[in-house]
Amino acid sequence: MTSPISPDDLLRSALNALALRQRTLANNVANADTPGFKSSDVRFEQLLSQAMQGQAKAVSPARTHAQHLGGSARGPVEGEVVTSQNTTLRNDGNNVDIDQQMVRLAETAITYSALTQLAASRLALLKSVISER
Repeated sequence: MTSPISPDDLLRSALNALALRQRTLANNVANADTPGFKSSDVRFEQLLSQAMQGQAKAVSPARTHAQHLGGSARGPVEGEVVTSQNTTLRNDGNNVDIDQQMVRLAETAITYSALTQLAASRLALLKSVISER
């Protein structure tokens, strides 16, 4: 028996992965002039899509007592930091394309902003339901 990932868990996972991507991209920009530095990015969109379709990897908790409930639950979707090792833009081995990094930072900020607005709307709706307006 697996329980689906709630919309709030998906939203939280996406926001956490986007925050990780923001930090990763900022690190790339900070090291744009560091010889031998290889840029990184965060992959999570495919994992999030799989979770939304119910294909996320289920987590089976260890049953340490006979009276514990069995089953499994779907864990949160986490971003994966991936370093690009196979490219080199400069003779010093650095592969950071500052223009590309700045575009990715802007995309990430816009997506994060949209998701925070969605989260605020969901919270306002819950507050409205609780207060029975």
